[in-house]
Amino acid sequence: MKRWRMRLASAATAAAIVCAAGIAPARAESAPHLVEQNCVTYEPTPTSQLVNAWQLHRLNMDTVWRMATGKGVKIAVIDTGVSTLGSTYFSQGEDRVVSFDMIPPEENPDGDPSIDCKHGTVVTSILAAGRRPDGGPIASATNFAGIAPESTVYAYRTLKASQTETEEGQPKDEEDLTYTIAAVRQAIEDDVDIINLSMVTFEDPKLGEFEAVIEDAISKGIVVVAAAGNQTQGRTDLPYPAAFDGVISVGISNQEDAGDPATHISRVITVGAPGKNLVALWPSRETGNPKVEDQAYVTNATGTSFAAPVVSGVVALMLQYERDVHGVELTPAEVKARLVATADRSGVRAPDPFIGFGIVNPLRALTNTTAGTAVEASAEPSEQPRMPVDTPRRTPLISMVGLGVGIGAVVAVLLGLVAAVAIPAARRRR
Repeated sequence: MKRWRMRLASAATAAAIVCAAGIAPARAESAPHLVEQNCVTYEPTPTSQLVNAWQLHRLNMDTVWRMATGKGVKIAVIDTGVSTLGSTYFSQGEDRVVSFDMIPPEENPDGDPSIDCKHGTVVTSILAAGRRPDGGPIASATNFAGIAPESTVYAYRTLKASQTETEEGQPKDEEDLTYTIAAVRQAIEDDVDIINLSMVTFEDPKLGEFEAVIEDAISKGIVVVAAAGNQTQGRTDLPYPAAFDGVISVGISNQEDAGDPATHISRVITVGAPGKNLVALWPSRETGNPKVEDQAYVTNATGTSFAAPVVSGVVALMLQYERDVHGVELTPAEVKARLVATADRSGVRAPDPFIGFGIVNPLRALTNTTAGTAVEASAEPSEQPRMPVDTPRRTPLISMVGLGVGIGAVVAVLLGLVAAVAIPAARRRR
């Protein structure tokens, strides 16, 4: 029987680290905590190698953060391990990230206690890395921060490896879907608001069970965001969990503001988000030096794995803004429909094969201002686009009836004239 191969929806070069400052999340006693000291860590990145995080400028985050920062919103990151140790981005006040290990210790290869925390850390940092108390970037050499810098993260380790292939291009050991399913159930129990799944599979005997637990999460009001998969995965069939009903599926947009062909092409993509050459964080070594230069960065994080947490962050901002300003709890369907309606359209008829109904627009998503294009907002973007609701059109039936009435009137007048002349003449002949 085939086992499911979980593939992380990111480029092999990507990795990173997570956020800080805020309210510490409540501990879920039924899931063991991850021993972050066992995470493999990396040397600090020289300041000279740092660049600005273009994704923040593209999404106009400085303006959006004046409206919402994700405070009070709980997000589950189901991925590899996540490490927040040794990072200035996680030391601004109380920790906002708590990590759980869903994989039994005996399953570590050869009893090695070291844990791969690269992929999960980069995903979490893009989603929720902190800022300085004054709202500015922590590092002077880069403007990096997470999309929702005050959100709370529940990180569940369910995957052992950040890379699914060896250096020779051969598949690594298969991952077991059991732990991901268990993590979704745990996230439901922990009452999270959003689940981020930067992973993809195409077939597995447990796919039905996976779909059922995702459906359960959505039915309980949890927004589920998933990576759409990468072209490098070499598949043509549907990616899961991105293709499950109700899930927000995310493709890659690049610095040229276009859908990037690195995305796995499918008609299930909801929206796109920056996902190429992103700045993010790696698990860092604790040096005892509080300077930001001790932080390990990655500057070329590429993949739908990293576009997905951008959208999860935007959803966190939407949920907080609606709660605080309007006292409203958005449903998963409402969130999905609004993301579609407010996205920046591409020049391709929607759904675009790489970015669905457009690039996510946080400012419009918060203010619920539609993009005003010829695509009607839909909670299910896999459908064929329909005509816009605000486009006035005269129906063919009405037009044809009006024409017939006009012709009939003219004919009646002519017949009247003929009768006026012809009938008296006929009488004279008789």
